[in-house]
Amino acid sequence: PEGDIAYTAVVADTKANFADEFNVMDTVSVQPMVDVTDPDPVDVSTDVQYAKAGAPVVLTAIFDDLTGGLLDENDPLAPIVTIQGRAPESVVVSGLTVTVSTTIAFGDPEVALVFSIEPMDLTDINRGVSTALTGDNVMFIDNTPPAIVSCTPDIKYAKAGDEVTLTLQYADFSGELEASPD
Repeated sequence: PEGDIAYTAVVADTKANFADEFNVMDTVSVQPMVDVTDPDPVDVSTDVQYAKAGAPVVLTAIFDDLTGGLLDENDPLAPIVTIQGRAPESVVVSGLTVTVSTTIAFGDPEVALVFSIEPMDLTDINRGVSTALTGDNVMFIDNTPPAIVSCTPDIKYAKAGDEVTLTLQYADFSGELEASPD
């Protein structure tokens, strides 16, 4: 089973003098444990919902693991990370948190962010994997400008000096628009 190692010992000398039974682990300074479970992603999110080519994105993955830590980015068994099929610009590991920074590239398809984070726990044996954002977190790549769907004036005919109001309807991949009167 997984967890702390515990066993008792009874020691006797050659004259059959038996010592009291004791827990061997009480005599060691570092408590060994058995860990056979991969690190489990519990919270994976990005700092933005939409990004276009050239935009920076920070992806944060928090894992749960019995060992209480992950091998860091300087270890030969550091996390294996890809975003949109390529290595990110930086990977930083602190405890059970992996923070990844990248820039969306020109030519990246307009899809949900594609990534893989595979950290190694402190046993050097168990490698977890995260390939999806958790909860309500979403992150899409959006390189297409909004398209005008319709333009409707408030009057049919106008003469010089009349004020005309145009109502514009746009469609956009993100569903969000920023408007300016210019």
